[in-house]
Amino acid sequence: MTQPSKILVVDDEPDVANEIARIIGKKEEYSVEIAHSGDEAIEKLKNSDFDVILLDIRMPQKSGIETLKEMRGLGKSFEAVMVTALDDARTAWEVSQVGAFDYITKPFKNEDLLLRLKMAVERKKESEQYRDIRNFLKMKSENPEEYQKILDEWAEYSSKKGGPLLLGLEEIRFVLQQRQLDPEWFKK
Repeated sequence: MTQPSKILVVDDEPDVANEIARIIGKKEEYSVEIAHSGDEAIEKLKNSDFDVILLDIRMPQKSGIETLKEMRGLGKSFEAVMVTALDDARTAWEVSQVGAFDYITKPFKNEDLLLRLKMAVERKKESEQYRDIRNFLKMKSENPEEYQKILDEWAEYSSKKGGPLLLGLEEIRFVLQQRQLDPEWFKK
């Protein structure tokens, strides 16, 4: 059984935070923690890793936008979904500028919340796979130019196949073996 994805719900209104946590907590694939302020959320993130943080934009003392900026400065890997009562272009622009994956407008349907959460978890996993692949290729590459060449060829190959192809380390080993046998393999 795989480890459940860790979700942090941040909302200054306890009833709202508890309801969101209850909705998410019904799914076995998630474990949920709650914070009621930006500062509390930052402390939780300092002491633990989370896959996704659901963060209310409008909170007293420190807004969700300010909180997310500070969280990004910690160097931890997570996806953020902002929760807001406002659905406008400015909100969408603001959340994209601070590195949020998406946002959802209150009131929302449970299915919409769970879908955004699922998409954010998948994005986090893809980011981790990509990081692992980069690290693996760096180890296997004799020099930085060769490493960059492999990444460029892979990006070109995956775009021909319709988008990013993120593979596990076993598949990457296969790709590298094929490339050694036939340097033109990526171009086929």
